[in-house]
Amino acid sequence: MRQTLEQWLDYIGGLHPITWDLTLDRVSEVAQRLGVVKPARQVVLVAGTNGKGSCCEALADLATSAGVSFGVTTSPHLQRFNERIRINGAEATDQQIVSAFEQIESVRADISLSYFEFACLAALLLFKEADLDLAILEIGLGGRLDAMNLVDPDLAVILPIALDHQSYLGDTLEAIGFEKAGILRPNGTLVLADPEPPNSILAEAARQRCRVRRIGRAFDWVDGEVSWMAADLRQSLNLPSTETCLPSGSLAAAVQAMAELGLLNPSRVP
Repeated sequence: MRQTLEQWLDYIGGLHPITWDLTLDRVSEVAQRLGVVKPARQVVLVAGTNGKGSCCEALADLATSAGVSFGVTTSPHLQRFNERIRINGAEATDQQIVSAFEQIESVRADISLSYFEFACLAALLLFKEADLDLAILEIGLGGRLDAMNLVDPDLAVILPIALDHQSYLGDTLEAIGFEKAGILRPNGTLVLADPEPPNSILAEAARQRCRVRRIGRAFDWVDGEVSWMAADLRQSLNLPSTETCLPSGSLAAAVQAMAELGLLNPSRVP
């Protein structure tokens, strides 16, 4: 009988034979049963090779400053599994996570789930139960077939792309860009923080008819000034780099994303 979080983590770690099983069929079916495809009133997916975690932290800081209720999930954790799931700045408790795992186990039946897929579903379920304004979801690997891509997002953020996980994603920037662009949705919004994005991202955004907000055009960070577009008007704010430990590109992308969602409070940008 599994009662503690440690017991559950041991259990889910041995359930699925493949650590990174890049397919959405299984996890999407369980998500449908749990009703977590839309885990909050607005949902942001964050992908990229460099800066994902920093962008998620910036989004969380901006949500806190604006008084927006939010959940953020990132991976991997450094010390405790609980670090992966935070609600309004607080880590999920052992009991909350165990309860989520129990609910997932009760509905998955004979569907095999990996450790990462269990973790994703637990985060989405806890966010749904908390009735949040915003879910900030970091893609784990790639994008197109990552478990977190099962959700219905309102906005996608793609940070700079580099060669990474080539055995899974391909050995060229164009191939990797195609995988990252898999988080886009028809007529959606893309905040693109890669100053020199692969053509595959731009092509997929055009195919999906996305509205694209690009760094250096719609938003930027220059000499301590962050600028962004809101209602097709450029706005800016002086924010010396000494006031934040976050990379400037990640913070600028987060500001633009929050403006697109209508959740930015310019007077309280951290």
